[in-house]
Amino acid sequence: MTEYIEARKADSLKPKTIEWYQGKLKPFVALFGSVSVDSFRVSDMRKYIVDLRESRLRYAGRPQARAGELSNESLRGHDKALRMFWSWAELEYALPKSANPMHKIKSPKKLPAPPKSATIEDVKTLIVTVAGSNSPTARRDLALMMYMADTGSRAAGTIGLTDDRLDLTRRQAVVYEKNDRVRTVFLNEPTVQAIERWLLVRPATATHVFCSLGTNTRGKPLTNSGLGGLLRRWGKVAGVTGRINPHAWRHMYARLFLLNGGQLAILSKLMGHSTIQITVEYYAIFTAAEHQEAHDKYSPANQLKGVINFGGGND
Repeated sequence: MTEYIEARKADSLKPKTIEWYQGKLKPFVALFGSVSVDSFRVSDMRKYIVDLRESRLRYAGRPQARAGELSNESLRGHDKALRMFWSWAELEYALPKSANPMHKIKSPKKLPAPPKSATIEDVKTLIVTVAGSNSPTARRDLALMMYMADTGSRAAGTIGLTDDRLDLTRRQAVVYEKNDRVRTVFLNEPTVQAIERWLLVRPATATHVFCSLGTNTRGKPLTNSGLGGLLRRWGKVAGVTGRINPHAWRHMYARLFLLNGGQLAILSKLMGHSTIQITVEYYAIFTAAEHQEAHDKYSPANQLKGVINFGGGND
């Protein structure tokens, strides 16, 4: 497994991604670490996966371990990590396809799940609350929230944005996000105005658009924890109890883009996804009420109104 992790590092995967693989593969290594890949049996893999599904301990081997079954998403994560490992082993050690035990095991199906997005009502409440203050911190946080709501940027794309990648005249920004993917995001005028207002009071030493204002970190880039912390603090002030973590804003952007009539193919490009399927599977998640509302708005039957005259009778 050490060789596999080194190979992942050599492939320039981010440290957080490496950590994710290590976490998912840790129980597998603990159980089969002494078994050579060319002697591994499909039956061993099947039993391991069954044990995972029947496990009554979440986060095994970690400080936050607690009783409870693994979620469907967690099982899918284990499945993905195992498939990536065995695909690598198949190529690395020139194993025959039959020696890859994951080829004969079906992946867990993705189960329907409620939207993971922030609601537009909570976002409005937050923005109104922040806009009620004129302090430098409030100016920064208002600009940051407008930027996230307007672009659907990941946390890395938000806190990593530098001055040289921001063009307020053209209302565009270039962001570097997952696996160093580069994409252009676009800004509406209210977002531009909020950022301009923040830049007037931003520390002169800063090179990142959204910097820290802490005593010991003033002018330095915000961190992931700093971004999450400021959202939670404003959430408490505003009395917001729904999801407001950075990724919930990204989900909100995607859902509302589609609910407002935006095209899926365009959304996929705007969000920096490699395929439309990723956009559909992880972000195009709606409630039954939203499905019905969309149906009522877009159904071709709307154009058939008045074509048939039922005459008001019952016969």
